[in-house]
Amino acid sequence: MTTQIGIAKEIITPPFKTCLACSQYYGKPYMEIHDDVYVKALILFDGINYGLIISFDLLFHDRSLNNSLKYYAFEKYNIPSEHTIICYTHTHNSPFSMGYDSHNASDEYEEFLLNRGKMCIDRAFTNIFEGSLHYGSAEGDWNINQRLNVDGKVEMKPNLDGPRDNSIYFLVIKDRDNKIRAFLLNYACHPVHYPAPTMLSAEYPGRLCQLLEAKYYGAIAMFTQGAGADSRPRGTAKAGKLKPGIDEQIIDGYRKHFK
Repeated sequence: MTTQIGIAKEIITPPFKTCLACSQYYGKPYMEIHDDVYVKALILFDGINYGLIISFDLLFHDRSLNNSLKYYAFEKYNIPSEHTIICYTHTHNSPFSMGYDSHNASDEYEEFLLNRGKMCIDRAFTNIFEGSLHYGSAEGDWNINQRLNVDGKVEMKPNLDGPRDNSIYFLVIKDRDNKIRAFLLNYACHPVHYPAPTMLSAEYPGRLCQLLEAKYYGAIAMFTQGAGADSRPRGTAKAGKLKPGIDEQIIDGYRKHFK
């Protein structure tokens, strides 16, 4: 299918100290930046209707940010709000944002987020090209259920037999010269590797996107979180317990499917 496509990203790493969303260092300002966090926007136009997908490297946000960006996209580009999807990668080591114990959220960062979201939409519209969409999926043993019934009580422990989605789903977006220009990825798995409890990070979704963007220079990779509440990376389950820790196995498993 040939369509009009626009893609852009903007950094949302705060240029000032803020609290981390939900790490082991909860409620304290981050000490270091392990890797940057981004907002990314994808525009799809079939000649009649526009669709807009926005993904933030945040734990989540209340509806205020969604509503403001949907209003902006409608007022400036006439994109109906029902044609706009705004989602969050659910990285726990992201900056604090409204909607989760909001007293730790920063008014300065909220204004920064909104402005960067608007900029990202604008830049996506300056980067329109004609191209095609290619859908695929890949299955792998990368995640594990993190809720185990122990004597009638559900505990946060590895559950080898628990339900989980084993597939990563993706759109590969190519231009008319068959060059890969963008990826849209979806996977149901908590980002809880915690590079360090004091470090700001986009977690494994950011790492996966970064590797794809490095391999396909000039492309932008977006990650959307699936229904991964009970799922976490298998590499964080050791000897019947859950713990954080960088595990490149999950990344290598994904990456081999993009050749």
